[in-house]
Amino acid sequence: MSRFPYMSWYSLNRRGYRSSAPKVAPLMVLSRRWMVMCVAWFIIAGLAWTDATTQRDYVALLDDSGLAPADALPLHRPVPADYADAQTWTRFALAIDEGGAVRLRSTDIDNAPTGRPVQWNSSLAHALALAGTLRSLSTGEALPMATERALAWINLPLFLAVVVLLSSWAARRLGTSAGVLLAFGMIGHRLFYAGFAPNYVDHHGLLSAASLATVLGAALMGAGWHVSGDNAHDAFALPPSRERARTAAVCSALAGAFGMWISAASVIPTIAFVGIAGIAAVWFPGPSAHDDGAHFDGELWRLWSRVGAGASFIAYLLEYAPAHMGVRLEVNHPLYALAWLGGGELVALIGAWRINGARIPAARITLASIALLAAPLVMAIAGARVMIPLDPRMAALHNTIAEFQSILAVARAGGTSALLPYAAILALLIPSVAAIGARPRQRLTLCFALLIAIASTVLACYQIRWWLAGSGPALCVLVIGIQLFLKDKGRATQWLVLAGICTVFAGQAISRTSLTRANVHAVAVTESDAAQPLYRDVASAIRQSQPSGDVVLLASPNASSGIGYFGRFKTLGTLYWENVEGLSASADIFSSRNDEDARVRMAARGVTHVALVGRDDYLRHYLQFAKPGSPDEEFGRTFGARLTTSDVPPPWLREIGFAGRGDQTPSLAVRIFQVVPEPSSYDALWSAATAHTASRRPARAWPLFEQAIALAPEAQRGVQYDKAARIAFPMHEHALALRLFDRAVALDHAAASIVAAAWIRATSSDESARDGGAALTAIEPLARAHPNDPALLEVLAAALAEVGRFQEAVAVAERVVALRQQLGDQHASVRDREHLDSYRAGHPWRR
Repeated sequence: MSRFPYMSWYSLNRRGYRSSAPKVAPLMVLSRRWMVMCVAWFIIAGLAWTDATTQRDYVALLDDSGLAPADALPLHRPVPADYADAQTWTRFALAIDEGGAVRLRSTDIDNAPTGRPVQWNSSLAHALALAGTLRSLSTGEALPMATERALAWINLPLFLAVVVLLSSWAARRLGTSAGVLLAFGMIGHRLFYAGFAPNYVDHHGLLSAASLATVLGAALMGAGWHVSGDNAHDAFALPPSRERARTAAVCSALAGAFGMWISAASVIPTIAFVGIAGIAAVWFPGPSAHDDGAHFDGELWRLWSRVGAGASFIAYLLEYAPAHMGVRLEVNHPLYALAWLGGGELVALIGAWRINGARIPAARITLASIALLAAPLVMAIAGARVMIPLDPRMAALHNTIAEFQSILAVARAGGTSALLPYAAILALLIPSVAAIGARPRQRLTLCFALLIAIASTVLACYQIRWWLAGSGPALCVLVIGIQLFLKDKGRATQWLVLAGICTVFAGQAISRTSLTRANVHAVAVTESDAAQPLYRDVASAIRQSQPSGDVVLLASPNASSGIGYFGRFKTLGTLYWENVEGLSASADIFSSRNDEDARVRMAARGVTHVALVGRDDYLRHYLQFAKPGSPDEEFGRTFGARLTTSDVPPPWLREIGFAGRGDQTPSLAVRIFQVVPEPSSYDALWSAATAHTASRRPARAWPLFEQAIALAPEAQRGVQYDKAARIAFPMHEHALALRLFDRAVALDHAAASIVAAAWIRATSSDESARDGGAALTAIEPLARAHPNDPALLEVLAAALAEVGRFQEAVAVAERVVALRQQLGDQHASVRDREHLDSYRAGHPWRR
């Protein structure tokens, strides 16, 4: 019996043979097929749902790890660092909801104050805006919150729709096992599924799906070949009729055009590889396949290119006409539609000449070549004006971005273990060995798909950003190769092999979810993900420093996107290619040789705040962007370098104290500055000292407080030391506070300073600041002079407990409670009873 029951029944009946059950057999096969497919889809839906709920818990963990209150911020929800582009799409979606233009053609979130163009398609932003609106209507949540929370779920139905659509197509054309295998491959292949991961609302998943559908359709088109007559029953993946080949060609072209609309730069290589593989298939296995009964039909390639070119041109008009029809070749453009037309025509002409010996008309091949080369010629002539990656500065900048690194660079940075996710694609190519013993017409489709997958893999080794798009061709090779390998095997063997491969894919999905769940249970996040709540804390500190009005932030590209998102601030430099101007402005400011030049440039851009996150915070890359080839010693002379190393910033910058986490790594260290009218030297020193104290840098704060206080009148210096100490104490810098209080006591002998110093020595959790004997010596005379002052007695009790005199401490503490009750101070009475309980238990009080 044939491997493809439905295909065999169709072929026999069109030749006129009788079947014992001509109408029941296909219905039974179809019913059995879709039952199996539904089971596969149900399992995949369960795996995807589990991953979504686990990711929700991980994001909740990130959300809870912030330290600063976020109530004053318009947006609150962090996402894993790898999915940070979803935050930009969220801002785009909210802009649409709030009455923005229907098509995303500009934004003011970066390149302040003018904003920048947006060249990406608008559909994703509209989908997210719709998801947020529906959630808001159903839950009653505010629209920004609803839109943020929709990030966790919007990809799930989209991914399942892609799985059902493409696996159904494979099942109908290649058999049930092919559909099941492709379905499990889409969730089990880490790099394909990555684009649809929960919270990763970006175009990468759609692009991977478009790439897969383009290659699958071209393969089901038979790469321009089909069979008929007696050869149809064992043609394997070649279409059994011209009509089926045409249908597949149209579907492939529409998928490619959809990908062009989403991101032309990501899909053009796949479309080009399809054409190149078509020529290679004609040139090498083609003659043998022709002798084996396959027919080459150049009109299939013409149909493929015409439908693709027409659909991509319509998509261009929908997105850009009539007011935005410039020549930007980073995105979809009619020149690419023209190239598609020319490429399809060349494959048809070369195939007809190679297989059928047809003469190639000079005029047609000349026009096709011109059409194909028009876009590259425009790039060569106009350069970076039409293609930003051709700008040498952007090329250098790409070296700092992970997705533009080569596979060798990844191996050097992370070791061979970092290559394991990428090695999976290479493993998918192994089934292509099935072509070795197959008949020429049977292996033609597999060889065609294999050439595309190899070309995609080579490109991905050059820049790892292409691995996601390369996952689709690799899955095609897997499906077609396994089908060819199992073609003549028994049914038990077929399903055993299929079950084994699907189990591996399901295991990959389960492993991915289990790792996330383990991190949630361990309350562990990666360092890069920890930056997200940190960005929110920074945004909160900035908003506290300026409760109202627009904020324009100058920071590194990642910090600009993250901090700007939570505060909905305007920023300057981000890594979006449309924002070269804003990136250049940021680079020029941070790379300025003198502070005055930096101030003037910041004023021109309306900068209100500067944030440095990390040790050098991208500043060296900014220098190379502004002044390519600058030597290392040049960095030390820049405004950015001075800002990171100087204890006192320029007088027109006020540092905002930011404590962060006590265990933060240098990559998460933070300094925040606010642009202010030029203050006095005293104000500059005092604000710098306060910021260093808040940021847990007491060694830097002490000399600055001394310098500031030295500028005050001599009679006020004791009060100033006391004031500084009362800034340090609530910031948990007890040793610094004690040092300042002691200086205040030495100058003024103020009782308030003596009491505060004694309290620190008696109760501080910092052992270097604690000295019960000194505290008791200082407070006893004051307590004897004022025996009914509960504040003095409270300190006396703490000092007695610290030196181990607990009975006396209890007696004094009981008197404090009684005095406070007489005064009616209920809040203090609760605190006093806590002190009393501690002393009764034989424990000194610790703050």
